Amino acid sequence: MTDKLLIRNLRLYGHTGYFPEEKKLGVHMQLDLEIQVDLALAAKEDDLTQTLDYGGLVYQLEDLVAHSQFDLLETLATQIARCILAYACVNQVKVTLTKCPLPLPFGELAVAIEIERDRVWAATS
Repeated sequence: MTDKLLIRNLRLYGHTGYFPEEKKLGVHMQLDLEIQVDLALAAKEDDLTQTLDYGGLVYQLEDLVAHSQFDLLETLATQIARCILAYACVNQVKVTLTKCPLPLPFGELAVAIEIERDRVWAATS
């Protein structure tokens, strides 16, 4: 299957970061998702219940990021993947989570984490 739902440029605000200032003040992040899901039945039936409701998912992810506090982007990206793979129709997800800009003396530096997880991983982790 090669069907994918792509969600790009989702701007989020949360308190994930190693430094105390990041946890206290929060940081801006951008989330990009590539979600492998079978879209054939939804297209045939023109039925939202036969696919992943990305509107509801976006609100769920916004809540997850806003109420999580981790040291590492890696941990938050993994929790995002776990949340998405909880939907039975999802087979695989690629999560790209970018923290920007970072409070470092290098200009507008952004750092991103990209992970890919699948249903097998979700079942065993």
